[in-house]
Amino acid sequence: MNLFNKEEVLAVIKNWYDSFDSHAPIETYKSLLAQGELFIDLPPKPKTDFESFSTWYEENNKTFFDGKHTLKSIDISMEKETATAIIPLHWDVRMWTPGDAKSNELHLDMVTTITFVPDPETGAPRIQKYLSEE
Repeated sequence: MNLFNKEEVLAVIKNWYDSFDSHAPIETYKSLLAQGELFIDLPPKPKTDFESFSTWYEENNKTFFDGKHTLKSIDISMEKETATAIIPLHWDVRMWTPGDAKSNELHLDMVTTITFVPDPETGAPRIQKYLSEE
C-alpha cells in the first residue's frame, strides 16, 4: 500500500517546477526533497545532499532567469513504497554569463525522470532522484 497517492505526487511536481521558475527561496525545497540520500542530476555534476543542491541552486539563480518549464505530459507509475514520474518538458530561459554584455535565450526540450520516496515522518512524497536527458 502506498503511503502517498498520484495527486500528492502531481502536487510536488508542480511545486518543484513552479519553484524553479519563480526562484523560490531555497527553504522551499526542504519540503520537496527527500532527507538524506539524494541524486539530483543537474549540470555540472550530480547533487547528493541538500547542501550541494542548495549551493548549485543559489549559483544557478545568478545565471538563469525568466525561466518557464512547460510540462508536455506526466506519466506516474506507483510502486509499493515509491513512485516514478516521466515528464517530457520544454524549458525557455535566459542565461547570462558574467562579463557578457547581453543574455542569451535558451529553448530546451528534455525528458525528466523523478523518483519519489515517502517522508519518514509524514509519508508525503519527496524527491529522491532527479534525472534529466536532452
